[in-house]
Amino acid sequence: MLTLRQALLDCPHAGLIGESDLRQSLEEIARSLGGHFEPELQCDSVSQCVAAVQTGRFAAVLPLWSWDTDTPLPHAICEDPMLDKLDRELALVWNPRLMKTRGSAARQAAEALASRITEKWGRTTEEHRN
Repeated sequence: MLTLRQALLDCPHAGLIGESDLRQSLEEIARSLGGHFEPELQCDSVSQCVAAVQTGRFAAVLPLWSWDTDTPLPHAICEDPMLDKLDRELALVWNPRLMKTRGSAARQAAEALASRITEKWGRTTEEHRN
């Protein structure tokens, strides 16, 4: 079984470009495991990281939704409690004027989306500012 230490420190990584919260968290985890996290391949998007992993030459820390676990490609998924701190809330934000300019279709879409989010995760937070 692949350990988090092996996955982070012994595998070449594809990672997102920039100094993101994710990158800082992964560096902290790597330090706590006695190493340094430095991706060998810098990617602009999650989909580019997925494509790098699919080559079989890179590992990546990916959101669970981005990877098809039923893929025929050989892969290992490392789950570890240290990765739990990488979890974050989803925020969907749009300009309130959109509701005014797009009319009832936009309101219906927003209501349908809020309903699906509530079904999947159990809650939504709506904040209206004029």
